[in-house]
Amino acid sequence: METLKKIGSITDKVLEKISYMLMTISIISIFVIINVQVLFRYVLKMSLGGLEELPVYIMALCIWLSAPVITRDDRHINIDFFTEMFKAEWIKYAFKAFAQLVACLSMGFFTSLAFQYVQETFRYGEVTGGMEIPIWVFHAVITYGAFMCVLYAFINLVKYIIKMIEAAKNRGGTDAS
Repeated sequence: METLKKIGSITDKVLEKISYMLMTISIISIFVIINVQVLFRYVLKMSLGGLEELPVYIMALCIWLSAPVITRDDRHINIDFFTEMFKAEWIKYAFKAFAQLVACLSMGFFTSLAFQYVQETFRYGEVTGGMEIPIWVFHAVITYGAFMCVLYAFINLVKYIIKMIEAAKNRGGTDAS
């Protein structure tokens, strides 16, 4: 079991480093592309046809590369209104587990749809309007990001269920206020 945890930890760190590296390259690329566009448009009075769509796609890639890291660390936006109404820790963990379950199920459904869309765009050979980049490439990254969100939401779900059970045992499970 310890070997499996070590492999999971190493894999997780490698994927995180790759994601951060790709996000860094993407942000630098957006900066360079936009500055080149401004230079060409306002200084040289010419447009670089099709290049204006690239920063939009790159930004979407950044979002879907960072989403799994945010999900893994459970740093997404939370509304703690309901959880703060209760004093019992096990109830707070129950709400967090429920939120992870909803995230897991909804992202699982989205991942399925995204994967189908990648297959369709690949089959039909769809490309972007300006630069004619195969559109399935961008959507494959979205599918990867969504799948990793499902995986991390499931792991968080299990962690919160374990914490909920431990908190209920420590308090006798009777503190419902």
